[in-house]
Amino acid sequence: MVGWTGFSKTLRGRLGIFFIIVAVIPLLVLSLIGLNQFSSTITDEIEANYETQSREKLNTLEMLISEGRTTISTVAGTPSLRNLAENSATQAESMGLTTMSVEEREAFTGDNSWTVAGASGVAAFLQERVEASGGMFAELFMTDKYGHTVAASKNTSDFVQSDEEWWQEAFGKGQYIGDIEFDDSAGTYALR
Repeated sequence: MVGWTGFSKTLRGRLGIFFIIVAVIPLLVLSLIGLNQFSSTITDEIEANYETQSREKLNTLEMLISEGRTTISTVAGTPSLRNLAENSATQAESMGLTTMSVEEREAFTGDNSWTVAGASGVAAFLQERVEASGGMFAELFMTDKYGHTVAASKNTSDFVQSDEEWWQEAFGKGQYIGDIEFDDSAGTYALR
């Protein structure tokens, strides 16, 4: 039996080593280069696919937000809703709610049933809008100029909304679109 040292000294051994150097090593190098290029191509395709999907999702979200704005503008422009908000503000002023702290108003309305004439019909109207939205809206509610919940498609987690960031910005700027977060009263993640 010829050992490695003896094998490398024979003609067959030298040809074998030459073949490995000339044929197999370049094949390995080319395979590694090809694998790298294939990996790069696959990565580029995956990134492009994710980018396309992200754009499609963003476009869908923008369309839903636009539809939601249109629906809310239509609902908010209803004269009966505007009158109800004005009546609620007047009632709050006459009951002294506007001079109370948020905590005092929450306690007062928790002990007393806060109702404004016409609120139940508006609440039913808002619930119909939620049901007709196909899942676009988890809940709808309206407030008066003091941030008091006047009517809602379902009970809200609190009566006073004016201490909420979204309400303050919406009241000041006319609209608010926030981050997606869990809404306790709606029981779902929602875009506020």
